[in-house]
Amino acid sequence: MENLNQNPSHDLNQQPAQEPIEDSQLLHDIPRPNRFLVLIKNLLILFLLVGVIAGSFWVSFSLGKKLLMPVKKQSLEKIAVSIPEPPTSIAHLQELDKISEEAAEPEAADVQEEKSAPVVHKPKVGKKSTAAAAPSGKYYKVQAGVFADKQSANSQVEQLRAAGFETFVRKVSQGWRVQVGAYRGKSWAQELQTSLKAKGFDSGIIYE
Repeated sequence: MENLNQNPSHDLNQQPAQEPIEDSQLLHDIPRPNRFLVLIKNLLILFLLVGVIAGSFWVSFSLGKKLLMPVKKQSLEKIAVSIPEPPTSIAHLQELDKISEEAAEPEAADVQEEKSAPVVHKPKVGKKSTAAAAPSGKYYKVQAGVFADKQSANSQVEQLRAAGFETFVRKVSQGWRVQVGAYRGKSWAQELQTSLKAKGFDSGIIYE
């Protein structure tokens, strides 16, 4: 009895110390419904972060596409230029007309020689060689008018050239012909005639 009364504090200090609680033990202490809610909450946060990242990428892609599309359309419109079918060269047609006129001049000269000197018979070598150089074949020619004086014809030529048509004047028996083009195929000549009509010019097609 004396020992117990004398050392009461000694007995209290000798109580067993409590062991530290581990994390795994804390998790086990959480009730099962609460653990399930924590897991769902973590998954929702993860999905939310993924959705925010994906949404930011999609918004950036959409803005970039809208900004780049007008630039691409403008570049394609600049590149896409319609190339019309090249007509027969006007210079080439003028050269053919000159050759045919040169071929006709020696014939007239030979006829005059035969009338003035019928006794002398000379071989007509020049006539054959020149006639061989004359072109063969006919063209569908688009004419924008025939004028009695050359000044009126030249005025019509200036108006046609200002509208973008390659034009020249040719002397014919009726006067001065304003010719726009000549083609082997009639359909090409008709297309040119349609273009002339669209810009207010009357024209016709002759085959010679």
